[in-house]
Amino acid sequence: MKKSTLVTLFLVCVTTTVLSQSNANNIWRLTIADSLTLKGIERATVSGINTGSYITGADGVINIDKNNIGGKSITVSCVGYKTLYYKPGGKYPDTLMLSAITTALHEVTINSKPKGTPFGNINLQATGGYLFATNEEIAEYIPNNDKLTGTVTAVEYVLLNNHKGIERAFRVTLYSKVKDSMEPGEPLIKDTLIVYNQKKLPVFRVDISKYNIQLPEDGLFIGIETLSRERYGTETVNDHGSLYPRVPGIKGVFKGGNFRYDDIPRNGVKYAVYRSALNVMEWSVFEDGTNFAIGAVIN
Repeated sequence: MKKSTLVTLFLVCVTTTVLSQSNANNIWRLTIADSLTLKGIERATVSGINTGSYITGADGVINIDKNNIGGKSITVSCVGYKTLYYKPGGKYPDTLMLSAITTALHEVTINSKPKGTPFGNINLQATGGYLFATNEEIAEYIPNNDKLTGTVTAVEYVLLNNHKGIERAFRVTLYSKVKDSMEPGEPLIKDTLIVYNQKKLPVFRVDISKYNIQLPEDGLFIGIETLSRERYGTETVNDHGSLYPRVPGIKGVFKGGNFRYDDIPRNGVKYAVYRSALNVMEWSVFEDGTNFAIGAVIN
């Protein structure tokens, strides 16, 4: 009886080991890296997989079950980088490289106040705002209470230089609004639009007229998103004993607590939302009265 039990336990252990090795062989440990710095890219997205999309962590690494890919191509994308399409075909490299996108300042910026109808309010009575880390995004919802129609030709930001990074790159984002929800919907700019404020202008305007975006009937979200750590280098700023990356901030007013814990729509009210690389699939809604100096021009 004892011998039979020992044999059974031995067979169970052997079977478990074989299955574990088999599962390990089916896992593709993939690093998404910057082609220039060769460092892993945080918050890169790999899609085209049966089980959904994968998002890299701080080291740029994801683990993918090969069985969920089949013979399909995968799409690798990240803010500030050219999209890569790759078909494994039985080959699973350790690393896939992404090339950075650069957008020349003179192609997208406006130094003077553009003509048109202001949309939103960048003249907030505020002395502070939000000082970003890397891979963070804030978007301001501006309702279309006056039922304006026309093209969104420019967006405007009042930037902060507390962390000595007002001239550094950020991404311009625009979104529609999800009906009966407070969350942003579909992106209205399909490109990755990266801009640089090389003149260190406190009021920074970006010409987006080439996208021919029509102002939605219920308004839109205008966002500002900082890029990955690799895009800003290793320089930091000491702020009250803590080190922060040199990135731009956005002027704003904070009221009440941090975030709301419901998704009850409020018609005709401005509000702001936030998301980070730690939870890119979910937006958080700031409490009532928290707003940022972000606006647009309609023509």
